[in-house]
Amino acid sequence: MCRAPHQAAPLIAAIEAEGGEAIRVPLIDVELPLDEGAALRRILSEADASTWVAVTSANGVDAIVHAFASQPTDGAESVASSGSTPGSDQRQLAPIWSIAVVGRATAARAAEWTLPVAFESPDPSAAGLGRTLPAGPGERVVAAVAELAGRDLPDALAERGVPVEVVTAYRTVTPNVSGRQVEALASADAVLIT
Repeated sequence: MCRAPHQAAPLIAAIEAEGGEAIRVPLIDVELPLDEGAALRRILSEADASTWVAVTSANGVDAIVHAFASQPTDGAESVASSGSTPGSDQRQLAPIWSIAVVGRATAARAAEWTLPVAFESPDPSAAGLGRTLPAGPGERVVAAVAELAGRDLPDALAERGVPVEVVTAYRTVTPNVSGRQVEALASADAVLIT
């Protein structure tokens, strides 16, 4: 199983339920950006009802949930503290800004966090989200994306004249793979890369 550890659990459970043995050798992992999420927290704290926060992946949803939940809220508890997972805290996240997502999987991740989605692109791609997002006059868009994300989303918005601010929400990194894990890969009956 080569998925990031936090994303592998459902597939590992399915493999094991069928009597298989899942060997975990993640080829990527997801981490905070180099600024530890400071830019995203700042942008979310400044966002208002005229702001769209556009995300193009489940990892982006996780990043905005953690950033939003770490904002001071008149003594309210943090909803998505470090180590929490979707469904572990069922309190509703209620930002004043609007969430736009790229497609069904990203919308489903937001639903797991009870994060209300205001718009789901009918074209499940970053460019499609940029083309279809119903941002109106006076509204701005924050594109909360991966460190290595392409320019499809901001370019599509810019072509429409929609002001967009791109912020790194997370980064993907290559974890260290041990010799034992390499041996496990070599002896596996199948390697799943999803």
